[in-house]
Amino acid sequence: MTWFNYLTSGQTNYAPVRRQIVFPQLSENLKSGDWIHVNLDNLDIGRYYYLEDGLIKSSFDTDAYLVVYETENSKVPTFSLILGSISSDLFRRNLWFKSITNVDSGSKPSGEYYIYYHKDNIQYIQLQGNEYVSTANPSGSNYIAVESGNSSSAINFYSTEVSILSNQRLSNFGFLGDSGIWVEGKSTKAGAKAIGTFSGPKIKIYADKNSSSGFISLKIVKSSATGQGQQVVKDNLKIDLYSSTIANNQLIYELDMQQELSFSTYDELYGDFYFEITILDEKNPSSSSIGAKLTRYAFSKNYELQFNSEEIKSDIAFKSTGGVK
Repeated sequence: MTWFNYLTSGQTNYAPVRRQIVFPQLSENLKSGDWIHVNLDNLDIGRYYYLEDGLIKSSFDTDAYLVVYETENSKVPTFSLILGSISSDLFRRNLWFKSITNVDSGSKPSGEYYIYYHKDNIQYIQLQGNEYVSTANPSGSNYIAVESGNSSSAINFYSTEVSILSNQRLSNFGFLGDSGIWVEGKSTKAGAKAIGTFSGPKIKIYADKNSSSGFISLKIVKSSATGQGQQVVKDNLKIDLYSSTIANNQLIYELDMQQELSFSTYDELYGDFYFEITILDEKNPSSSSIGAKLTRYAFSKNYELQFNSEEIKSDIAFKSTGGVK
C-alpha cells in the first residue's frame, strides 16, 4: 500500500517509518469505536528525531506517531495513545487505538492498520476535502487520545460490553443449574451460579439493586496457563444488592489487577479470566427477599495483536532521521 501523507504549508509530508499492526482471526466481535491495544514491549515507537547544533537528538512525544486504517481506496487516521511509555515494566507499555470498522468473530479487518512514527506533530492533522492537512499545534485538531473523560478521544478500557438481554458479543454470562433457575439474568435460588469470561486486567460488573435483592458471592479466577498457571485472584467477595429505591443496571464491582500487583508479565495480566457469581441464602434485614438480577459486564478484549517488521521510507528516512531509528 502507498505511504500515508499529509500537507504542511502546501507541501507533502511523510513519516519516515511505519509498522503494520497484525490481527489474527478474531475470537470476539470487534465493534467500530472499540478501543483495542497492542503491547509495545521494547519497541521505540513514540520518539522523534531532530537536528540541533549539528547533532541528531531525540525526544519522546505523544504526537510523534499516528495509527491509520488503510484500504485500497482510503486512509483513515484514528485516535491513539501510548501508555506506560517510561515504565521499566514492559507489560505496561501498550499502544491503544480506536477501531474504525466492525469485524465479525473468525474474520480479520478488511483493511490494514499501520502505525506511522518518528515524526513530530504527525497527529495534528485534519481532513480538508480529500487531503489531510497539518493543523496548528497545539490548538488545532489532532488524533491524540486521552486516558479519561467522555470525549470521542477518551480511551474506553471497557469497550467489550456483554449484555444479558441484547448481547452482540461472544463472551457472555453462562448460567448454571436446572432450567428455570435463571430467567433473564434473575434468580432467587440460593446456590444458583453464573459465570462470565473476560480478558484482564480490568472488569466491571453490573446488576439491579432494589428492595427485594439479597447478597451474592463473587470469585475471580485466572484461567490461562501463563506464568504461575491458573489461580484464584479474588474469592468470597460478598456484595449486598439491597437498595430502598429501584436502581437498575448499577456498577456493583470493579477490579483493576494492575493495582493489585498480582501479576508481572503481559501474558498474565492481559490473559484469560472468568468470574463466578453465587446467589447466597442471605439478605439485608431490610430486604424482602434473597436473589439478584445481573445485567451486564464490561472489559477490554485482548485480540492478541502484534507489530510487523519496521518499514522505512527510504527516500526520506536519511534526511528525516539521519539514519537513526
